[in-house]
Amino acid sequence: MAEHQMLRYRTVNGVSPQGKPRVYLCCHPDDFAQLFERVADEVLEAQATAAVWYRDTADSQEAELDDLGNQALLADLAQMQLFVIPVTSRFLDEECRARTVELPFALAHHIPVLPILEEPGLSSTFDRICGDLQCLDRHAPETDPTALPYKQRLNEFVNQVLVGNQVTARIREAFDASLFLSYRKKDRAHAQQVMARIHEVPALRDVAIWYDEFLVPGEG
Repeated sequence: MAEHQMLRYRTVNGVSPQGKPRVYLCCHPDDFAQLFERVADEVLEAQATAAVWYRDTADSQEAELDDLGNQALLADLAQMQLFVIPVTSRFLDEECRARTVELPFALAHHIPVLPILEEPGLSSTFDRICGDLQCLDRHAPETDPTALPYKQRLNEFVNQVLVGNQVTARIREAFDASLFLSYRKKDRAHAQQVMARIHEVPALRDVAIWYDEFLVPGEG
């Protein structure tokens, strides 16, 4: 854990963040102490070469920034490659800078956003308040046995954004063709059966199937 201007950073073994992919983690200030360590560790476990940047709102209690301070912070945030936002009922019910300033800033600057729903049943409320964005629901596998494991989706999201499109292009080149499968969430089990049947056909074994589990985080 180290400090740089208005933001601090966390890296594996505390090494310098220079040249590393930049991830910004923000949440409701009252959730910071409970969530930061866990989520930051998960991001670094998914991509050990990243640097997780944050503003220690537990210390500052979101003290108001003057114009120069706000401009300096936003200039730093514009350099981020991914915003990771743990979402709680407090985040949705109470105004906080992470929701009213930093999330809109990321979307306006086309920076990928990964909202992580930290409590069950927040999806519809999040969509209503923050917009219809792809979210990662930590508890989805508990209620939907067909959902991919949380850690697997987190790893794929983080690496998809931070590693870049070149790797995705090379993966696609390894397949003969690509299909996109559209389905309702409640029909995921049937969709998985369809995918299995497609790959049982010898001529279709080298077809890549893309579906909503792999949409870029933060996109509609």
